Amino acid sequence: MPMKRNKVYTVSLGTMGILFVMPQVLSQYLLQKRNDDPSLINRSGKQRMLSEIITKEIILYAEGLQ
Repeated sequence: MPMKRNKVYTVSLGTMGILFVMPQVLSQYLLQKRNDDPSLINRSGKQRMLSEIITKEIILYAEGLQ
């Protein structure tokens, strides 16, 4: 009987360890992913600005103002 209790104890501790570590791993992953967002937003803003400039130049060229 003590062997069975020892095995249950070990499995319980292992399960608790996994349950305590997994949220930390997930939190670290999400924080790292969140740190990448500002550079993505900045890059998107630059692309929008360049597309607006190109569109303006095309319109001016089509109207013969340039």
